[in-house]
Amino acid sequence: PAVQQKLVDLFNAKASAGLKRFSVTWYGGEPTLAWDVIQNLSEAFLKISDEKGVDYQATIVTNGYLIDEKKVADMVRWRIRLAQITLDGDEASHDQRRILHSGKGTFSQILHNLQLFRDTPIFVHIPG
Repeated sequence: PAVQQKLVDLFNAKASAGLKRFSVTWYGGEPTLAWDVIQNLSEAFLKISDEKGVDYQATIVTNGYLIDEKKVADMVRWRIRLAQITLDGDEASHDQRRILHSGKGTFSQILHNLQLFRDTPIFVHIPG
């Protein structure tokens, strides 16, 4: 929480000094595991952006496994405009590399979750 507050304070100071544009990329480890942190910071950044007239947008890099309808709705609300979903090749290759503790692969769940972005303003990028 202390680090989050310092980030908010820094952004507020920059916005107060005339910052015109601010962009955030949520990545590292698996950002959806820290959804509460993304929520806290996104809501603070949006409030400041709207108050100070800063053009704000965000992106997220995720494996896509934990994406659900609520998270997609949150992303839209938090102005996340790009979601990069990482896959490790085709289903067989991916499921050899990215398995759950149970031994089950994750490819089919991620593919299912990609459908949740349909009819949203979020562009989904799957790097090749």
